[in-house]
Amino acid sequence: MKKVVLLRSFIRFTSISVFLILISQQVLAQNGTVLNKSFTASSLEGRKVSVAIYLPYGYSDSGEPYRLYLYLHGAAGMTGSGMTSSFKPVLDRLIQNTEIKPMVVAFPTLNTLSPSTNSLNLHMFIDSPINGNVGTAITQDLMDYLAANYNIATTREERAIGGFSMGGYGAPRIAITNSDKFGAFVADEPFMIAVEEFRQTYLLEMLKKYGLTPPYDFNVDTSNPWGHIEAYSWLGVATAFSPNLIDPNIPTYQTDFPVDSTGNIIPEVFDEVWIAQNDPATLIKNSDMYTDWLALPQPRPKYPLGMYFSAHTGASYVDIVSDGNKLFTDRFDSDLNGLGIEHTYNIHNDMSGHTLTATDVEEGLKFVDQTMNAATSVSDERLAVSDPEFILHQNYPNPFNAATEISFEMEKPGHVRLVVYDVKGREVKVLADRDFSEGFHEIVWNAIDQHSGTYFYRIEGYSDIKKTTLVK
Repeated sequence: MKKVVLLRSFIRFTSISVFLILISQQVLAQNGTVLNKSFTASSLEGRKVSVAIYLPYGYSDSGEPYRLYLYLHGAAGMTGSGMTSSFKPVLDRLIQNTEIKPMVVAFPTLNTLSPSTNSLNLHMFIDSPINGNVGTAITQDLMDYLAANYNIATTREERAIGGFSMGGYGAPRIAITNSDKFGAFVADEPFMIAVEEFRQTYLLEMLKKYGLTPPYDFNVDTSNPWGHIEAYSWLGVATAFSPNLIDPNIPTYQTDFPVDSTGNIIPEVFDEVWIAQNDPATLIKNSDMYTDWLALPQPRPKYPLGMYFSAHTGASYVDIVSDGNKLFTDRFDSDLNGLGIEHTYNIHNDMSGHTLTATDVEEGLKFVDQTMNAATSVSDERLAVSDPEFILHQNYPNPFNAATEISFEMEKPGHVRLVVYDVKGREVKVLADRDFSEGFHEIVWNAIDQHSGTYFYRIEGYSDIKKTTLVK
């Protein structure tokens, strides 16, 4: 009898254990999928470009579009597909735990058109006569491919771009110069440029290697780039920033280098080209979005581009790279503070050097998710306080498809100029420019000729600003 009871208990225990195992396997199976695909990049002479695509568990081609996040790789042999091993476990965990909303993440692999000229593949994700139109391959060819084949969001508020090292430079540059496509960027250990930091780090190391006294010869052994990492890196960057296709005496690196043979910075190259045309903070400062944002009345809405970047202290890998990147991100942080733009800068004191850690990935994903939540929430905090002479109401419906009603109340008669702006601060539509009597008024905005996205509206002369979303 005792044996029978024990047997029944064992069977019951075994059944429960198997059931629990099956349940746990089912939970564990709720992971996303990585697809290895390719697309034709007309911007790169019709070349096929590889892209790894993460699709969250339960992905569907129908229903509500998924948020989109592009992530760009670093140089020196890094690939988009190689980045997925760092991202997939973190994505699966955060999505399963509902810490972030499901999103589609694309990891393209972009190589230069002339690998023999730039074997470290330092194209910086910008268009160049030597490297090819690498930037356009991202903003046009890849985006078109994803939109045609996957159920992804069409508005900039639900699209973001990030990257590591070289990709950490390319992501902010692309987001800043294509603000109609992306609402946020993440830059992990970004390989950036700044005058003083260049002098303090790479230039000093280069001069040490190429002799302590001028004239300096910056020619490098292309078969051993790691033996000349400082000069090789910056010569590679020069193929993107300042290519020289005319001088036949420079067969390997046809560039305008920013340093002369005496070790001095050449302002015409470094200041007027490298900085003025390629430094992220300078690009922001000179952008229409920043100018129009400054023109908005106080208190202004948050700058319409989410910005996150991180750096590691310590350098277990090539001291000059990690130390230089830390100086660069410090400068970027200082520049943005000077511009009055809210951003997030995380410094990791983990001695990991120039690497992408799981912490980097998680913090970047959470930032993207939070930025998208704030940009798409109907219940955002008011962008400004109401003025006592009138009340500007939130439009209805919001979000809307083609037309929406905007109402306001006036305590006394007066002239009203009601204007709609896009996210760059450009005037899109004047809905009213006339006298109104006191009381309640409604105006219909027919936005059939506008693109999907976020818009702002306000009555000139008053501080209250409202945000609305057009979805087509």
